[in-house]
Amino acid sequence: VHPSPVPYADVVTSTVHKSLAGPRAGFILCKEEWQKKIDSGLFPGLQGGPLCHGVAGKAVAFGIAATPAFKQYQKQICLNAQALAEGLLGTGNRLVSGGTDTHLVLLDLQEAAFSGKELEDRLHSMSVTVNRNSIPFDPRPAMQTSGVRIGTPAATMRGLETRPISSTSAASSVRPSPKMPISTCFAARLSRSSRATRSTRVCAALVRSALVELAPRLPVGR
Repeated sequence: VHPSPVPYADVVTSTVHKSLAGPRAGFILCKEEWQKKIDSGLFPGLQGGPLCHGVAGKAVAFGIAATPAFKQYQKQICLNAQALAEGLLGTGNRLVSGGTDTHLVLLDLQEAAFSGKELEDRLHSMSVTVNRNSIPFDPRPAMQTSGVRIGTPAATMRGLETRPISSTSAASSVRPSPKMPISTCFAARLSRSSRATRSTRVCAALVRSALVELAPRLPVGR
């Protein structure tokens, strides 16, 4: 989906538990000339003993990531993020960079009278998990922030697609559902997602509804 940095960078680091949808862990890729120094610097000084179930979980995650189905899933994540961005921009909200070509959008609340933390808390009460996030030249403290980061990997894993919903009133039909475990039978799970009826625009509608509830605190201008 995105060009790999591996051919160009001496060292590449990443997590396993976010976009890769694996166990909570990280990994380091490096060129052979740096291998010994990195290994010696991490173990045994910084890294504890290996957990075999974590190693096995990584192996499963990397195996899934090598399949065509996973690549299709990643493409759908980006499409969903773009649909989410369009839904937010279409009602006058501001996004850092004006859109997205990755798995997340960053909502700009610099003009709002409420902080990223307040919107984060409001959305959490609606069972929508987001993160407050600082934005460039943020006037608010780091624990309050003027931004909210919204990602689409988890929603995509659960079957959300980009089919448009004409009315934001569709958000009223959304109910929190129990957390579901990630299936290791990834291709079958992805195939079922093609029959999903919910849309990423519902997520945008939920964010908008939270903004509406905080609307009395929106300033006329800065």
